[in-house]
Amino acid sequence: AGFGDRRTYTLSRGNSSEVCYAWRSRIKYVDVEVFDQLCRQVYYKLGYLPANSEKDLRNLHLSLKFEKQYIT
Repeated sequence: AGFGDRRTYTLSRGNSSEVCYAWRSRIKYVDVEVFDQLCRQVYYKLGYLPANSEKDLRNLHLSLKFEKQYIT
């Protein structure tokens, strides 16, 4: 009674930052524009910035986060 292929997953060692942000090179920019528009208020509350262009989205050296003061 194994789990079969449906529940298999792989853990590998590598650059965790690269893996974490890989979605930025795979997602369609048109989809990001929709998310950015719909979630703008939530982004602000959580300290995230919208991707202002496809170039910004693809540039993994550009952070889409800002320093947010949670306790004032």
